[in-house]
Order: sequence, then C-alpha cells, then structure tokens
Amino acid sequence: MVDLDLPEFISKEAPDRDEILEEMLREVRKLKTVFRAAGLDAKKFRRKLRRTLPEPRFTLEDSKRLRRSSAAKQIFSDAEHYAQLGSCVVYPAHLLFAGLLAEDNHRDTTLAELKIEKKRLLTVSKREIFGKQMDSGSSSTKARTRWN
Repeated sequence: MVDLDLPEFISKEAPDRDEILEEMLREVRKLKTVFRAAGLDAKKFRRKLRRTLPEPRFTLEDSKRLRRSSAAKQIFSDAEHYAQLGSCVVYPAHLLFAGLLAEDNHRDTTLAELKIEKKRLLTVSKREIFGKQMDSGSSSTKARTRWN
C-alpha cells in the first residue's frame, strides 16, 4: 500500500474523491512513519518475503474473488478489536499491528535477515494505534506525581 500511486485508485468522477484521497494519504503516511521509525524499507521487505515463501499467500479461484484464510480472518478480527479499544474504525495501522502479533515464521525470518527488530516494529506500530490513549493516561499520571 505504501508504494502505490493512490490517486490512480480513486475515480476522478467520485463526488467525495478529495476526502477519500486525503484519508488514504493520511493513513499511508502513518504506515510510512512506523516503517521509517523501525528502519523497515517496505519495498525491500515485500520483495524478499515473496522470494522466501514456498507458495503464494493467496490464489484467485474460478470466481475471481479473493478468499481470506482462517489466519487472515483472525488478523482482521484482532484489528477490529484494537480499533474498538480506541473507539474508531479499522485502519491499516490496526491491521499492521494485528499482523505483527500473529505467528508468521517467514515474516519473522525475513525481518531478521534484513536486521529489522520485530520488537521495535511492534512497539512503534502499537504507539501509532494506541499512542493517544497511552499519552493521555501518562500525562494525568505526571500531573498526579507533581501534586504529590
């Protein structure tokens, strides 16, 4: 997603094109920030991961519909749960965090080969989706500490 030309995906005739594009760009910017903070080059990671996979992660059947595996369904469910904790809709950052928490040996091996600390990536992505909640709690704690 971070390497796509997003304006090409939204019809120029769409009445709310600017709003949709603005939201998409904002969410992609968040992912880019997470990747940059964790030292992850998305293109390099994606290409290396694809080369190491024994088989494609998904296939298109005769119906031309993409079917989610049970693992993918679980990631989407977890992402929805994290979004609900923040009283918002599911955004790509929620999916990233849920995906990083899921077990995936190929991903973890690829991260290690590229010298990307998974723990750092998890921390930064967690901060992106829960940051405002975490910051608001910590600021009240600081205020209480000053009172004491």
